[in-house]
Parts: sequence; C-alpha cells; structure tokens
Amino acid sequence: MSIVAKSESVPVTISTYTLYCESFRAEGNTNWSEKSTVSGGDIISNTAKRAMSLKLSGRICDVLQPVGFIVSINTLMSTGSAVNIEYRGVIFSNCRIVGFTADDSDTDCLEVSVSLITADSPYFREASE
Repeated sequence: MSIVAKSESVPVTISTYTLYCESFRAEGNTNWSEKSTVSGGDIISNTAKRAMSLKLSGRICDVLQPVGFIVSINTLMSTGSAVNIEYRGVIFSNCRIVGFTADDSDTDCLEVSVSLITADSPYFREASE
C-alpha cells in the first residue's frame, strides 16, 4: 500500500513576482523527416528537436498591486525578454513568455497560468547555489 501525500504549492519566480505553482507541465518534441526510397520503403533522413513548452498555473499574491503582475508579464511578452525559471531544483533558462491568463476574484491573489517556451535544455541547480 502506498501513501499519497498532498503536495504544497511550489514557489516559482517570474520576473519580480512569485508564482505559487499548483500545476506544472513541460512538453518537448522532435520532428522526424521521412523520405521514400526508390523501392517504396521509408527512411528517416533527419531530426530536429523543437523548443520545450512549459505551462505553470497557480496563484500570485500581491497586497499592494494585486493586478500588477498583468502589467509585468505583458511587458515581458511584448519585449521578448528572456527569464529563467526554477521548478523543484530544475532550471529552465532563456524562457520566453508565449501567453498568460489572469483571473481576479477581488482578493489579494490572482489565479494565473503562464505559457513559456525555451530552446535550452533544462539542468539541475548546483547544490552550492
């Protein structure tokens, strides 16, 4: 019998905001090029790794500027500025904001979802960092 523990939100820094992440998704793909041979067979002639997509969902709480995150994330998305994201000890570097949603329920917290993309390979944070 296994025990499943309820997990807590994982704090993730995006720009100057902390997203208390309750859901994380990473997706990576490789494109494979196929060609037909003269005899009618197929061969794989080339591959190309595509950029990794990330999606983080959770809460951003800011008592002074509850919707200030919207201004910040929209600026990052508009300028194409890169951000580094750390999730559970794994660093995703040079991420670009692809899109976001922010739902305000008239509290100090926004329910947000942020979609990012990066061509860099993720790596583990060094123990001394």
